[in-house]
Amino acid sequence: MQVLIDTGIILALLSRGERELPELAGMFSLAERGRIQLFASALSYARISNALSHQKNHTEAKSILRRLQLIVKILDLDKKIINLYLSDDLFEDFDEGMNYYTALENEVEVIVTFGAGGYRRSGFPVMTPGQLLGLVREYDAF
Repeated sequence: MQVLIDTGIILALLSRGERELPELAGMFSLAERGRIQLFASALSYARISNALSHQKNHTEAKSILRRLQLIVKILDLDKKIINLYLSDDLFEDFDEGMNYYTALENEVEVIVTFGAGGYRRSGFPVMTPGQLLGLVREYDAF
């Protein structure tokens, strides 16, 4: 299963750690075992880099990003994706629009976020980390 995770998911993991967020730990564990594939948009990586630059020195921030991309693959954000967002009225939030069109253009199956509300009008499968884990468990039961 191909899963696009939003910036908030990654920032939560980096700031609070896996022990405090067991659902995130479970999701990343599934990715490490090859059960799911995690992706993030290039915009998310830029936002994460910016956030890290306020908390870590340059070397530490780059090291974190290098380790992150071993598990969370980077999807391109290009002119087409931006133009798709600019030509519709589905999203008021820029990041949500970028995630939606990045997922759509890259044939990702689901978006995982803490706040699915902004995606309601899109009809795209969006869930929380806990819902994703439940879905994988359900799939495993069959």
